Amino acid sequence: MISCEILKSILDAIPYQIVFTDCDHIIRFMNKQAEIDFADRNPSILNRSLLEYHNENSKKMILGFMEHFRSEGGELFEKVNDKNQKVYITPIGNEGGNLLGYFERYESNISM
Repeated sequence: MISCEILKSILDAIPYQIVFTDCDHIIRFMNKQAEIDFADRNPSILNRSLLEYHNENSKKMILGFMEHFRSEGGELFEKVNDKNQKVYITPIGNEGGNLLGYFERYESNISM
């Protein structure tokens, strides 16, 4: 079994922001890159609702993602943000198939 320390180290090694949010939209984990990128937020966004940081249109989209996850599952492409990063929303479930939450995954949108 993998330890929490090893898992956190793996997630921290990823050079993109990863923000995990529970089913109530409370931010429960951010990898090291997300902590760096969101360091200017005060107070910390950990243990706060993701919905606090989005406008009404974005909130509706996020709630729609949850409905999609519950009915169909699967990762969804959200947008290309102002930093030219692709943003994906990925559902996370347990072994029993119960939805635990989701995470936002950011990837550089650079062509090689």
